[in-house]
Amino acid sequence: MSKELFNLGEELSERLKDFCEANWGASKVRVVRDALNQFIISRLDEEPKLRERYEEERRKRLGITDTNLHVVSGGVDDESP
Repeated sequence: MSKELFNLGEELSERLKDFCEANWGASKVRVVRDALNQFIISRLDEEPKLRERYEEERRKRLGITDTNLHVVSGGVDDESP
């Protein structure tokens, strides 16, 4: 078995492999990116306090101060294919 970027455990790794094949041979990277993006959006929508902390961390990382930064899917740094 090839080395994985993340240790998903054998069961989840095998399920991901099966899903990718069933999904017309989609790459693992594409499936994981799509799933992670949807997970983040969902959690931020459900938990306003988490969104505040997330936006603060993004501002720090991006060096942005004194602004109202909001997450918008499909932005410049969105790496979805």
